[in-house]
Amino acid sequence: MVAKLESERAQALQKARDTETQWQEEVNEVTTKQAEKLAEVQHHLDVAIVSLRDRPERPEHLPATARVDCKDANGAELARSHAEFLERYAAAAAIQDAGLEACYAAFDGTVK
Repeated sequence: MVAKLESERAQALQKARDTETQWQEEVNEVTTKQAEKLAEVQHHLDVAIVSLRDRPERPEHLPATARVDCKDANGAELARSHAEFLERYAAAAAIQDAGLEACYAAFDGTVK
């Protein structure tokens, strides 16, 4: 009787360890993918910030009215500080998105 209980306990313990190992491997894979995405976002941000160095800064005195020849808002004449803000804002959104994706992937991988 005691031997049977010990055997069942050992089997349950091994099953729990196997499950833990499987979950840890899945979470490690998700974490690696998230780190790769974060590195990609950071690289894109670094390249964008460097490319914005040639943009002019915002003039101190802006006209009271909008220019008549401004036909559309495509960002071509965006001041450096505003463009940097938007690039950083987009990078922050991409980081949030990568985190949410990793969270869903980790949850889906461990809860089946």
